[in-house]
Amino acid sequence: MSDDTDVRHDAPTRRDTLKYGGAVAAGLGLAGCSDFAGQSGEGTPTGTGSYSVTMEPTGTMQFSGPPEEITIYITGYADIVASLGQFDRVLAMNGPENHFPSAYYDRLPGVDIDTESVTDFFPAGSNSADKEIFYEVDPDLNLIDPTVAKHYLGLDDSDITEITENVAPFFGSWMRRPQFSDAYPYYTLYEGTERIAQLFQETARYEALKSVHDELRAEIRRRTPPVEERPSYGYMNVNWWGDFDTAQVMRADAPGYQNKVFRDLELDPSNNAFADIIPDGEWSTRVDFEALLEADPEVILWRNGYNFLTGVDFGGEQLDWKNGIVGQLADDPLGGELRAVQSGRVLPGTATGSGPVTNLFNMEAVAKQLYPDEFGEYEPTRFPAEQSGEKLFDRQRVADIVNGDS
Repeated sequence: MSDDTDVRHDAPTRRDTLKYGGAVAAGLGLAGCSDFAGQSGEGTPTGTGSYSVTMEPTGTMQFSGPPEEITIYITGYADIVASLGQFDRVLAMNGPENHFPSAYYDRLPGVDIDTESVTDFFPAGSNSADKEIFYEVDPDLNLIDPTVAKHYLGLDDSDITEITENVAPFFGSWMRRPQFSDAYPYYTLYEGTERIAQLFQETARYEALKSVHDELRAEIRRRTPPVEERPSYGYMNVNWWGDFDTAQVMRADAPGYQNKVFRDLELDPSNNAFADIIPDGEWSTRVDFEALLEADPEVILWRNGYNFLTGVDFGGEQLDWKNGIVGQLADDPLGGELRAVQSGRVLPGTATGSGPVTNLFNMEAVAKQLYPDEFGEYEPTRFPAEQSGEKLFDRQRVADIVNGDS
């Protein structure tokens, strides 16, 4: 983050006008923001031509119309905004080339999402965002939870206050996984998407997306084998930056859109080979390979395994799915004994940055990974959107929703 506090701008301490819909919202102190507490409206009209949206922990804001230009943080929000047909409003995010879920949107016929014009919050080689970027892109709203802005963008409380007063307020909620306090409001993906749809006045698009989601989920559940006929599974990964001798094993039913697919598929705890390893109240724990072998799931679902499909550079070594995951497990004296390794059922699991479109493809993919006899064989070296065989949802229907043609 830039420490250059001498270079400031001639903007007023608090903006006098809003760009929301090009209208002036008289009487609102912050840009588009009313009091953050004590309001219960969610996408409800206020009687003055504006409407309010509530999203904890930031609270309730009033808007005179959809924000014309916004910033976001990362993949989940990029997917949500794009699925509602609003990605052209995004001015800046973290790594637009790498963190927009193009592998999924590219498989929707006729959908064209432009990320080249989006500014990267992180200058090359930097581990924190450049605060000046907020001034440079000058959004109407930062669709970013302030907690996330501090935890991931490297801002502090004074930065948040300064940007809110001089540029635009922050509004959002972290929905990816349990990470902050127990009191944190972990919205489900569609609870959060509904609120963002209210912000953009795109409720019809939201309802159409949810219909596709609900139909797909019901179809998969209808065809899923009985619990006693399902394979045991384990959800895990390995820290490639550290010693290759421990694994992180995770609950599949933890809150957050990172694990939504597993809840969609109603994975039963009795089939989770790692259920007895993870301490009560925790969503993950680290174990040695002896514990992995003792649990020995029939299927291993790899957290964010899709990252390796195109190859990942770790310390100068290029790791891909075959060599970086399966190969190293197979070469390990204990890992090689795992029956999932021996049977070829170490599979890429699901993308953790999952908005509505990514979730649809990943529901289809994990159904195939776990139940190939019913849904068709899964090809582990291909992205979910590139799988051959039965398509469990209509790509054209989703494309029409994204494009506003439905």
